Amino acid sequence: MHFVMCSLAAAEEGAAATGFYARMGAFTDKLFLPLFGPINTMLAHFDSWAQWIAVCYFIGAWVWVAFILQKEYVNLSCPYKTGLADLRIWTLVAMTPTMFVYIYFN
Repeated sequence: MHFVMCSLAAAEEGAAATGFYARMGAFTDKLFLPLFGPINTMLAHFDSWAQWIAVCYFIGAWVWVAFILQKEYVNLSCPYKTGLADLRIWTLVAMTPTMFVYIYFN
């Protein structure tokens, strides 16, 4: 499995993929395949419902953080009371890339 868009583009181009994309794809495959290859093999045996459970878990966490947690509880002893100091916003921002990864690799 290719882990970088460069290597995906190189794989789609086939024999014409000589140059930067091919070198970058070969480099990232050497770097990431030993790390993530066994994990991908293990995860390939799971059905797609397991991934949707994880997506629903993160969506539920978003809803919980955004609407259920009280601002006073999250920002206990916070010296700043501005909107950007609200940790609930930053939790949602930090969780967003995880959702994109789950949805992209679906």
